[in-house]
Amino acid sequence: MRCFKFLILCAAFVAGSGSVSVAAQEVDVLTVVDELIGRYDYSGALDKINGLITVDVQDSVAVASLPEGERAVQRELQKRKAQCLKKLYNYEGAVEAFGAVLALDSKANPVPVLAEIADCNIQQGNLTEALNLYGLITVMDPANLYFRMQKTVLYYYCGMYEDCIAGAESVMAVESIPAMVSLAGDSWNMLGQPDSALVCYREALEFNPYDENLIDKISGILLDKKEYGVLMEITNRYLERDSSFQVLGIQGMTYYMRKQYPESLRIFERMRALGDSTYSTNFYLGLNYLETDLLKALYAFEDAYKADSTNIEGVYQYACILGRVTRRDSLTRSMFDKAIGMMQPDPKVMYRFYSAYGDWLLRKERFAEARDRYLDARSYMPEQLTVLPSLGFCYERLDDWKNAAKYYREFMDRTENKESDVYEFTKEALDYVNGKLFMMEE
Repeated sequence: MRCFKFLILCAAFVAGSGSVSVAAQEVDVLTVVDELIGRYDYSGALDKINGLITVDVQDSVAVASLPEGERAVQRELQKRKAQCLKKLYNYEGAVEAFGAVLALDSKANPVPVLAEIADCNIQQGNLTEALNLYGLITVMDPANLYFRMQKTVLYYYCGMYEDCIAGAESVMAVESIPAMVSLAGDSWNMLGQPDSALVCYREALEFNPYDENLIDKISGILLDKKEYGVLMEITNRYLERDSSFQVLGIQGMTYYMRKQYPESLRIFERMRALGDSTYSTNFYLGLNYLETDLLKALYAFEDAYKADSTNIEGVYQYACILGRVTRRDSLTRSMFDKAIGMMQPDPKVMYRFYSAYGDWLLRKERFAEARDRYLDARSYMPEQLTVLPSLGFCYERLDDWKNAAKYYREFMDRTENKESDVYEFTKEALDYVNGKLFMMEE
């Protein structure tokens, strides 16, 4: 092995050293370091390397005066130092060492070292700096496909989605690489163009129909487009060959969206029996149990909440089922309040949450509090009519006849469906309230 290393190093440096003794010295020095690295003793290797580095690369005069053989030794030591520092996650130090490699050999091809520096920048999270370096590298070595792929990936993570798509297309023109097609799909998604993303994902899926992460990406678009049959074909093909909680969950969601609740419930019950206690599995168990068993739905939503208490839809569903099934008023109230506190001010969602909160308070006959929650709902979507009869009823039970009549009448005037049961209830309620107002005037 040492003879083989000797031959390689002589081939690399003999032209500049002019002396076999210097090359032999180089081999001995580097072999000791390489043995330490081979034992994964990176700290020990660094101690040895630092003791052997004899020149300050910031001193250009000292560097220029080094004999060629000694310069070669110093360059190889800096390379190994950089690699050891990378292994020890000291990327800043590694960048400095790679810079020393460049300073010790200004005539050598800088591309490999620049690529190493770019990788260190990626590891440090300096993506813009890494992208700038790969931009330079691809100019210096435009034929290298790996460098072009790295630049394309960095375009994506720097939010330059159109450049990412162009880069992926450029790579695919040379070689079919599914990851690049998928990345282009991700970029189209980020640009708000799911149809274009779907084209890319389908193309990538042709290369590998058993990529569960790709199936997950394509499922979101197909579910939104209600292309349930296509998604069932994709998941069935995968599950015939292999099992995966991720793909099973997608199939279970597809059944749920198709309102095939028994089939959906069977899948999620199977996943739970196999040990999957994730938020998603418990949440969809809860949704399916809402159709058949409210008590089981309560337990499922409770488990979903325990798995992830930050998911607003899970908190909302848990609050709703608590209000329907239990008498745990303080917990129900806290869950509704938590859900609302988590909300961004999306009017539709806020209306939905406050109106559901009001419905629960109404069932508890806490009419003043229910009234306030209905008014909160109206403040987000005043054009919506659904809370008006309930709001009028709250005012009626609070003996506020004028406001009760106001909201009953507004509903009757604005609703288009004059034959619904709600309209009939509201009409009767308004007649009763008007009777009360008439008696008050007398």
